[in-house]
Parts: sequence; C-alpha cells; structure tokens
Amino acid sequence: MEREQERAVALLRDAGIEPGGYFAFSGSPERCCHLTLSGRVLGPDGREIPLTENEIWERFGELCPRTREDFLRAKAGLPGALREASPEEIEELAERFWEEYHSRREEGGWRFLCSYGEETIRRVAAAAVEKGFKGQDVPPKRRKREQEKVLKEVFMARALQRLGLPGEKGGR
Repeated sequence: MEREQERAVALLRDAGIEPGGYFAFSGSPERCCHLTLSGRVLGPDGREIPLTENEIWERFGELCPRTREDFLRAKAGLPGALREASPEEIEELAERFWEEYHSRREEGGWRFLCSYGEETIRRVAAAAVEKGFKGQDVPPKRRKREQEKVLKEVFMARALQRLGLPGEKGGR
C-alpha cells in the first residue's frame, strides 16, 4: 500500500500539488482535499480519503490546486463544523479572549472560543498571551506555561460543551 501511496503522491506533485497543499477535482470544488506532509489525503471533514494512483490518473486533467482558505471554507460548510479564523481575525479574537478570560472569568464569556477549530484556538491563545504580557518582562517559560494553561482550559470547556455538560463556572 505504501508503494501505491507514493505513486499517488508523485502524480499529485506532477499536477503541482505538493505535500502540505490543497486541491480539488474541477467537478467538485466544494470537496477540497488536503495532502498532508506524510502523503495522506484528508477531506474537509478530517477523514482520510483513499485515492489510488489509478483514480488520480483517470481524473488528472480535473485536478486543481486550491488554497488553505478554500479548504477552510469547504470545512466551514460542513454541518456542525468548527469555525476557523483568518489571520486578520486572530488579533481581534485574541484581544477579546484575553479581556474575557482575565477580567470576567467567572461569567464564562471567554467560552466563545470553543466554537473554533483547534488550530484557531492555539493561534488565538498564543496571540492572547503575547498581548497580555506585552511590555512586561516575563520569561519565555512563564509565557509558555500560561499558554498551556489557557489551552488546557479551553479544550476542556469545549469537550464539556460537546458532551452537553456544564462547565466549572457559569454553565455552558
């Protein structure tokens, strides 16, 4: 199977789609795929799509490189999908999150971040910690610990929400 996968990845590369890139077949642009660095093909739902060399060869002329934004749009179009934020939105979300998380933590307003995907949450947490400690002489280890604490709390709140359980403070 590995040999088949290598040949399939080689065909995708011939079409201009490198590992880490995104593509779709022209007949179905909403079905954008991601070619991982390890050579797996993932659909917008995160599931692996087993594309063989023959399938790619038969539809080679329909292959179209796509952007990450196209992939995120396809992902956002799925029912119950977690939202992803654009790089421009990250700063705004980071500021809002830091304010809610540290000022009015008991009210639970910071839980809006739970509706975003994992990558967005990580980027917002990193930006929020940097913004929160801006101008202060804080060692990098403390910033990293704060970021890990924030991530742990957000991911725990998100897991509780998905299970339909109330959070520690302030319900859902």
